[in-house]
Amino acid sequence: MKCICASPSLYVIFPARVPEANTTALTELQQSVPDLERGGDGRSAGLQAGYQFIALVVTFAIAIVSGSLTGSVILYHCMQ
Repeated sequence: MKCICASPSLYVIFPARVPEANTTALTELQQSVPDLERGGDGRSAGLQAGYQFIALVVTFAIAIVSGSLTGSVILYHCMQ
């Protein structure tokens, strides 16, 4: 599978998208982005989107729970 279609800055922003170590894809990418010293996880765009979606869901869950707790505490103190 040889397709490095994205801009090299993609691999700086999402280092897990860097091809795995000891592959020709990594060697070719290192020629255009010399700062990439080692391989990444080789995630596809879909897998990276999945990780980001899970992070979004977890963030919303934490925000909802903490907001509910804060609202309960404020409501409790106002009712006394």
